[in-house]
Amino acid sequence: MTGYNLVLLNAFPVNAFPYDIFTVAFMREEVSNLAKDVVLAESVKCFIRHPATVELLNTLLKVKLEPSSELYRYSTNDIIYIITLKSPERGKETAKLSLDDLLIYRVIVAEGSWL
Repeated sequence: MTGYNLVLLNAFPVNAFPYDIFTVAFMREEVSNLAKDVVLAESVKCFIRHPATVELLNTLLKVKLEPSSELYRYSTNDIIYIITLKSPERGKETAKLSLDDLLIYRVIVAEGSWL
């Protein structure tokens, strides 16, 4: 699939979705699958503000992302990944991370209920 935006988030923002009822699936992913989607994406949009996480993603994915505190709004042509720390520590900035420090999930969103 081409012509999509790859969206990188640090958490799932429920208020970013325009639906009254929607279903979400979270699938644990390897960085290799994320890297493939980066190559195929029309654009990559980063909504992660943690500098060390963004720095590691730049190294792993061979991209140039910047930390961002912008708010995300869903579009139907978005492919969403959540990249978060396995063990975050409030109020402490981690200077250097490795792939072992991250959890990566691909998110599938569908309007309506699967129940």
